[in-house]
Amino acid sequence: MIELNNINERIAYVVQTSGLTKSAFAKKINVSPAFVSLVCKGGSSVSDRTISDICREFQINELWLRTG
Repeated sequence: MIELNNINERIAYVVQTSGLTKSAFAKKINVSPAFVSLVCKGGSSVSDRTISDICREFQINELWLRTG
């Protein structure tokens, strides 16, 4: 089992398993590809709106995304 310690790692996992490029993933949630890359590297926090968008677009449980 992959250990995902924080929300940034869980978002990176969602991006990786989505089958999309970071650019295509970003387009689906209305953010820039640079922002997705920054989040995946742990360099930026994520707004509640972005969390909601990820959960809605990719059918992700919000509690898991936020807390593991």
